[in-house]
Amino acid sequence: FIPSKSGMIGPGVYCSRDPSKAESYGDTILKLEVDIGKVVVIEYQRHPLQQNWKDKGYDVAWVPAGCGMVPSNREEGCILNPKCVKVQGRYVKTHHPHTLCMWEAIEGFLDLLLCTGPFLVVCLTLYRLPAVLKVLYRGENSWDKRCCIMEEAGRVVMDIVCLAVLLALLVVGPWRFCVFVCARCGKLEEEDKQAWRCLLVGFLILAVFDYVALPLALLLLLTGYRLWVCRAWYREYKDVSCLQQLACSEAVVLTIWQGVELILDLPFLVLGMLTLCSWR
Repeated sequence: FIPSKSGMIGPGVYCSRDPSKAESYGDTILKLEVDIGKVVVIEYQRHPLQQNWKDKGYDVAWVPAGCGMVPSNREEGCILNPKCVKVQGRYVKTHHPHTLCMWEAIEGFLDLLLCTGPFLVVCLTLYRLPAVLKVLYRGENSWDKRCCIMEEAGRVVMDIVCLAVLLALLVVGPWRFCVFVCARCGKLEEEDKQAWRCLLVGFLILAVFDYVALPLALLLLLTGYRLWVCRAWYREYKDVSCLQQLACSEAVVLTIWQGVELILDLPFLVLGMLTLCSWR
């Protein structure tokens, strides 16, 4: 850059952080990086340092917006040494600055409304914070970042619910808890990363039904004559381990169903005995 020989606040390279100020001087606008150094603020006309600030050891003179120095009331600055100015690229006009400010205000309101609570939830638990920070620094658009924060917060809430279900499973059915741990370790059929939550809820339901199935299983063992149905089912799963056979829902449903069938058989058994004792 070639510094000007004169100007409102003396010679130097003039620039502004307000794109609309630069647009009034031409269509080509450059994005700059400036090493500002020592700055003097010139906020009114006939300032004592308005023209001789460079002699007082200052590197930059800055006129703030709205101070009345210029009719446009927009900010500008003057850099003494052009070597302190580096071009970063060309500025592409996308929105009017006022429109851009309004849009950023709306974006900030949406962030406050949609993401404050979920982000606090993620920060309090910490273990999903790296995934959120990775998306935030990836440079994706605002809606992707908001969706990521809400999604991770939802996963945290689901994990808390699953922790409560896991504790309930440990209390209600300790042996089912052990089977679930084995399943998570890969001893049962492999599940994807999210299916373990459904598997956990299923194990809790099975643990509750175990209290119905176990007495009926004892009743089946005492009577014996309906065990052949269970035996036929177990033959279909002969290649599966005994732990898997007992853990699957079909075994619980089959036991309960055969137990109910056995209870229904009792009145008919009495009727059958009466029939044997009669001439029929």
